[in-house]
Amino acid sequence: MEGIAKSYGEEKIGSDYIIKEKLGSGGQANVFLVTKKGDAHKYAAKVFKKENNSIDNEIYILQELKKYNNPYIINIIEAGKGEIVRNNREKKILKYFIMENYPNGNIFDYIYCRKSGLGELHSKIIFQKILKGFECCHEHNICHRDIKLENLLLDDEYIPKICDFGFACFNSKDVKYDCGTKQYKPPEINGKNNYDGIKVDIFYLASTLMILTTGLPGFLMPNKGDYFFSEIIKEDKNSYWKKIDSQMKAIGISLSAEFKELYFKMISIKPEKRPNIQEILNAPWFKEIDDMKKNNQEQFVKLENEISEIFC
Repeated sequence: MEGIAKSYGEEKIGSDYIIKEKLGSGGQANVFLVTKKGDAHKYAAKVFKKENNSIDNEIYILQELKKYNNPYIINIIEAGKGEIVRNNREKKILKYFIMENYPNGNIFDYIYCRKSGLGELHSKIIFQKILKGFECCHEHNICHRDIKLENLLLDDEYIPKICDFGFACFNSKDVKYDCGTKQYKPPEINGKNNYDGIKVDIFYLASTLMILTTGLPGFLMPNKGDYFFSEIIKEDKNSYWKKIDSQMKAIGISLSAEFKELYFKMISIKPEKRPNIQEILNAPWFKEIDDMKKNNQEQFVKLENEISEIFC
């Protein structure tokens, strides 16, 4: 896949891929919409800005996950290192990988633009798919360690796809590396103590679920103990929900008892108390849509179509 692009008349990645437009940029990489020579299909290319350990790690994890063909995890096509040619810029040799293009962006952008969450019913459908993706990861001992709405892409049918495995690792239950996004992450990630990466993912998923459902976080910066987190540390469920309910009431949201029960278990200050993915999927909160799938498929399909309309 390595190659030399010979002309500045065309922006290229390696010898095979033509850059059509820039889709986004982060601290570690740029993402481009590309086509392959002789192929009209559109792909996305993640091009890393500089060498670091997370590059090879992400590529390796994605290649491992590709074996399982999970519909809720991004599909890596190939990976390599080659010359990147950008007009009016110095040519560089950089690592990159090619994946399927997911044209509808990430879920966070829709929540941010709506200035509200999806509500419980529609969140159940989306979140169940997300959990199925992480079920595959955890079954094969892979923990993500940076789960957030920004790392959940939407394909052309608005099906969520888990992306950005730069912090992912094979779990050993004594991981120590401090990583992730502070507004989502559990307090045991602090750079000092070992932690269980699988249990960390459950906490991240809870943080993601709250924002997906309500448009608001359940706390901010837990390591500093502020914004409702003291109640979580004390496992004071009643005080926590009294504060949250007051905040939600101001924007017209009322959370169900089933949601509260599941969410509070997932953010338990004691990692060993957090449920695993299968236990979450079996929680009473999902019963409504599980029954709908069995007994009223037409209504379930209608709800799925409504999600497409919400994201449009």
